[in-house]
Amino acid sequence: MKKYSVLFAVDVPHYGPVDIEAAGDAEALTAVRAYWERVEAGNELEPAFDPHWDSKVCARIVHIEAPDGEEIARDVPLDQFHLRCGGEADRRLCEAAPDLLAEAIKAVALMKAAGVGFNETGLAAAIAKAGGQP
Repeated sequence: MKKYSVLFAVDVPHYGPVDIEAAGDAEALTAVRAYWERVEAGNELEPAFDPHWDSKVCARIVHIEAPDGEEIARDVPLDQFHLRCGGEADRRLCEAAPDLLAEAIKAVALMKAAGVGFNETGLAAAIAKAGGQP
């Protein structure tokens, strides 16, 4: 039997309360955002220090290393969660992706049925990559 070295990772949310004073609701949100900017800049203490292990997400194999030191696998997800970076616009795009894919598949089918010629190689490849059938 060979012995492989495996590095696992999970992301664990941390929580922490903070009291903020503000004149009203809109000002409270502004004050909280300003507070978080100070945290990120290192000018306030990090408030989120209480880990919630029961809420872990993004379980993954970081890598598997063979006995000879060769890496045989990397970034293998172990649950249904993933993180994306891109802010609110990216989140909305991810939420809309199933509908966008369905409409693209319909459009390709209609164009094919109507005999409309276009270079569908790139579109078909993108649809197939996303799990659909052009």
